[in-house]
Amino acid sequence: MKKSALWGVFLLVLVGFIAVFYLRQQDRAPETDIADVETITVVEEAPAIRHPVPDAPPEEKEKPLPLLDDSDPAVRAGYPAIFEHREFGQLFLDQIIRRIVVTVDNLPRRTVPQKFVPLQPPPDSFVPEAEEDVTFMSPENYKRYTIYARLAEAVDLQRLVPLYVRLYPLFQSAYVELGYPTAYFNDRLIEVIDHLLETPRVEEPVALVRPKVFYLFADPQLEALSAGQKILIRMGPENAAVIKERLRQFRHQISDLPDTREMTPQQQT
Repeated sequence: MKKSALWGVFLLVLVGFIAVFYLRQQDRAPETDIADVETITVVEEAPAIRHPVPDAPPEEKEKPLPLLDDSDPAVRAGYPAIFEHREFGQLFLDQIIRRIVVTVDNLPRRTVPQKFVPLQPPPDSFVPEAEEDVTFMSPENYKRYTIYARLAEAVDLQRLVPLYVRLYPLFQSAYVELGYPTAYFNDRLIEVIDHLLETPRVEEPVALVRPKVFYLFADPQLEALSAGQKILIRMGPENAAVIKERLRQFRHQISDLPDTREMTPQQQT
């Protein structure tokens, strides 16, 4: 299948997609306005940009980007080229770039605001497995994530980076809008990918407890992990390995881009 550069958008979405399923089955976080999303305290002095994103090539810069509020049609226009099957495009919600930025920023935290996750969740319910007096996470749950692991494998990473460079001003604008006027989204993205790559591989079966309504990990160390790391564990070891490898490859490409400008995050917007 011929792949479009817009596959890059899908990989960024995939970093945070499963959070919506995790929240609906486990946390049931209340609806959150974007002003209420947890953010890091803003510092007075702008930090140095660790992983700069270069300017788009001249031929790309001749095509003006839409405003952030109007960016969805530009992304959706690429769906026919991105997806072999029409139903994949129907997974996406509106305000795609804003949702990506909010989700990525919150993956290392305890919860991800369900209201801002970019994709529809899988329809199936969480299925536990009981053995005598112990409840485990059933391997049947892993199957619901296999399709997303396959899509991650299908991403054309050679076309991902040019798209990311092209759209980067919109991601930066959304990040500043979120409450980080002196921070740089690409630095945060790499930081979050590194955090996800540190997710431990756990021994199976994974024991669960149900103190109230929702199932939790029986191991306190697992339950203390971030939302993003627990999402990867709930995907199952095979799916998580696929996602982590693709994130590792993506991180390598976006962490060492040529620096063609010297601008502060405020100047990037």
